Amino acid sequence: CPSRLERELEIEMQDHLQSLQQEFEREGMSSEAARKAALRGFGNVESLKEDCRDSRSIRVITDLVRDIRYSIRSLRKSKRFTLGVVVTLAFCIGANTTVFSVLYDLVLKSLPFENSERIVHIFLESDQRPIPGSGIGWNQYLDYRQQTHLFEAVAISDPVTKVYEFEELVGRRVTADFFDVMRVQPILGRFFSPEETQPESSPIVVLAQTTWENSFASDPDVLGKRIRFLNEEVPYTVIGVAPRSLEIFDARICYFIPKIPGGNDLDPQRRRGWLRSDFWARLKPGVTHEAVTSQMVSIERRWYEEVANAKSQTIFERFKPRFTVGRPKPLKSRMVLLQAGALFVLLVGCANIFNLMLSRTSKRMYELSVRHSFGARKFILSRLMLIESMLLSVGGCICGSVLAWIVFKGINRYLAIVYPQLAEVGFGGVFWASILIVGGAISLLIGLFPLALFWRSGQVAKVNSSARSSSASGGSRTLSNGLVISQVAVTFALLVGAGLLFRSFSNLMAVDPGFDPNRVVAGSVNLAGIYNFSHPSESISVRKRIGEAMREIPGVESVAFQSTTTGTVGTLLQSQVSPVAVLDTPFENLDNDSDNKVIIRAVSSGYFLTMGIPIIEGRGFQPGDTKPYEPGQQGARTSYIIDETFSNTYLEGKPGVGSYVKSGFLNKWWLPVVGIVSRVNLEGLENRDGMPVLFVCNDETPYRRYTILLRTERPADSVLSEMRVKLREINPGIYLYNAGSLETSFNNLHLDRQVLTVLLVIFASLALILSGIGIFGVLSYDVEQRQREIGIRSAIGASRGGILGMILRQGLWKTGIGLALGFLGSLYLSRFLESQLFDVTVLDSWVYALATLFTLLVAFFASYLPAKSALRINTLEALRWD
Repeated sequence: CPSRLERELEIEMQDHLQSLQQEFEREGMSSEAARKAALRGFGNVESLKEDCRDSRSIRVITDLVRDIRYSIRSLRKSKRFTLGVVVTLAFCIGANTTVFSVLYDLVLKSLPFENSERIVHIFLESDQRPIPGSGIGWNQYLDYRQQTHLFEAVAISDPVTKVYEFEELVGRRVTADFFDVMRVQPILGRFFSPEETQPESSPIVVLAQTTWENSFASDPDVLGKRIRFLNEEVPYTVIGVAPRSLEIFDARICYFIPKIPGGNDLDPQRRRGWLRSDFWARLKPGVTHEAVTSQMVSIERRWYEEVANAKSQTIFERFKPRFTVGRPKPLKSRMVLLQAGALFVLLVGCANIFNLMLSRTSKRMYELSVRHSFGARKFILSRLMLIESMLLSVGGCICGSVLAWIVFKGINRYLAIVYPQLAEVGFGGVFWASILIVGGAISLLIGLFPLALFWRSGQVAKVNSSARSSSASGGSRTLSNGLVISQVAVTFALLVGAGLLFRSFSNLMAVDPGFDPNRVVAGSVNLAGIYNFSHPSESISVRKRIGEAMREIPGVESVAFQSTTTGTVGTLLQSQVSPVAVLDTPFENLDNDSDNKVIIRAVSSGYFLTMGIPIIEGRGFQPGDTKPYEPGQQGARTSYIIDETFSNTYLEGKPGVGSYVKSGFLNKWWLPVVGIVSRVNLEGLENRDGMPVLFVCNDETPYRRYTILLRTERPADSVLSEMRVKLREINPGIYLYNAGSLETSFNNLHLDRQVLTVLLVIFASLALILSGIGIFGVLSYDVEQRQREIGIRSAIGASRGGILGMILRQGLWKTGIGLALGFLGSLYLSRFLESQLFDVTVLDSWVYALATLFTLLVAFFASYLPAKSALRINTLEALRWD
């Protein structure tokens, strides 16, 4: 304990003095004379105490504790300075470490597999028709596996959803070599063999490790158990448990089942596959992505030349296949933009703190000079200032961590809605490492750099009263002005970026969706395995019973159905892409490889009323637009309805109603168009210029899966609960999945753009506020340092307006230079935003004008307040100050 040691040291010194005094008294001196002689002979007591303290091994610790206490007292005296620095650091450090932590988890972190840099995710695209998925079919997979020498292994993986005990379980349908690509071993049992992926194979399943632990209590005897999914006649046998590392592709994965080819997969003329399939490959050592792309394009060209029909070469040249090879990086572009915005805020905040520290160090020059003149070494004084900066940085890191905890909560809610396949993000090793690195770097910079300027030769003020009023050095003033200019430049660039995204989002929200999602409740059902589809009339009658049951729910205004082709978790309303031909037009030839594609939506006759889709011309579907289904008759449809985009794209001025259309997916014969509806953007408002839509009536068609749509005034949750009750009354095996409000589902399609816009606007606002504070702080300090000069100017006749204009000009010229640099920087940086913009150019004049206006307004008010305080300086007091 330092206090106990000091008491013992004091007692020891007094004992020595008393002993020496007693010796002098024995020699005959008086008590007073002996006391004085003892003090002279013993020496300087305080100096001896200091020597004793230096000999202690804990001196460094005691000095450090003393300096920390002193720094805390000093910071408590300057509450506004301390609060400003800590809050600034909290926002800057919290924002950057949080965004970087999410960026690392979702983009930068390597896959947890052996030689993960050689695992690639391959997408097939077209210049005319970009595909939002791999689009690689079974025949392509076989060709790439057999004909290329660049891969060690290739695999296909598809998402699949099954219902187990009335709970939706997400899984993956994979080929046997999927586990070879990832180079993983089962933690229990085994994986699929190639023989078990054949059509005649018995159903088997590999459980994900998390599912095995949570649902089966890590039962080692789980192998051989049978799992019966809802509406499936044959149970699946558990043959193994996959390691948790495979769950990195989808945090919801519960199982893996074999991908068994069937139907169109085995058609040798069918080249492309399901858009949502994933194509994986493990490259051989030394193979580049460019070499992979070149070889795969060669394989595609060879197939079109040797296997396809005579016009295959023309189709290939028009299609222009392009492969995107690399690691899967969800959210990459948006996360990089957010990280850039957070770094801009950090730059502005650090410049602000630098200016505050420069001002504070300048004000403390008199104190430092006094300490230095009394023998305090520069190292000791520098340590004291560095401890102060470290305390500020620690406070900023603690507050930034609290802010990050709040932000992580919001990010995880956002990811659960928009990207449910991603695992939750939060405090991890990368977050704490980045907190330590960023906080430590900032504390060193803001602590040592200002001191380095003032410890230069001739920069320490002399110990006299004039030191109190000495102006800052030319070098420090130049640095301070440069920091303000850089703040303004970075802030302007950030404002422009945020403004472009904000205007883009506003333009997107102004797009007419073409339907009314309000008050519509939707949910999907799957009748496969419940009814025998060899007797289609039975399933059709069941759907009619479902429609009648839905109409019995109180508050339901109308009911409709849209058929779906998949049972996977996705959007509420799914559709199928198909080639199309129009009679007596240049688009008359129907070819499966044609670029003349449409979105097919099979809907019931009440669909347009329930969805609030206006019919522009003609009529909606009526009884008789689909003839009763008969076995062997593939799709007995009698008419189509098209949307505006179809009419504008393929009819070329011809009347829409009465035209004849042929669809490759549903019909091979010509059917008339009986109506035209407005453009319906069910895939999102950004798809305003997407594929045309062709509607067919499904009233008498036995689809296995479809979405039930109800228009009602009641809340979605209460209606959905009654829908489930009604469905179970019809058949206990009917399960409602992907259920919810259509309005919520549709709005969530734009949530990622909305979150990106809001966060960048927040970052830009923070940067603008910090820039204003920086200008205000620099000018306020300058006014304080120039009080005598301002007093002299007033004494010799300078007007109040002249003094006001002088201070304002100092702030505005810095702002002007910063705006010029920021304009040049934003011209360069805004081009990286092009992929995120909607109906906005990167040189939008309104955005640049508003960013300039906001910056000038903040700079004016930040300059006006110090200028106003300069007018309150008393001339006589300023002249007497020295």
